[in-house]
Amino acid sequence: AQAWGDFVRAAAGVTPARWPQVSLWQGAADSIVNPVNQRELVKQWTNVFGIDQIPDRVDVVNNIRHSVYQDPGGYPRLETYEIAGFDHAIAIDPGPGPGQCGSTAPYVEDADICSALKILEFWGVAP
Repeated sequence: AQAWGDFVRAAAGVTPARWPQVSLWQGAADSIVNPVNQRELVKQWTNVFGIDQIPDRVDVVNNIRHSVYQDPGGYPRLETYEIAGFDHAIAIDPGPGPGQCGSTAPYVEDADICSALKILEFWGVAP
């Protein structure tokens, strides 16, 4: 974790006052990116944020496991979504309803969740 965190710090050149929040999405059946990569990224980013690797909150959103990692002040710094049975694609929820988005296409699949909206909500910039 330390070595990978050091890569992030070195790439930034300077340490920002606050690192941006990170949202990691992974299909558990991904045939291109091994799902273990998400766990390794959690180690890397929790090191960058200086927080532990144990999620502060685990819940289920639209039947998808969602974990949130907070800093000591309770601010969410990192979140993960682990989509069971999902291959390598962007998760969307086609339709006109609130919280829905997108149209299926190669590597854009219906997962009954709008990943773009969830990320915007996590960043605090959703309408």
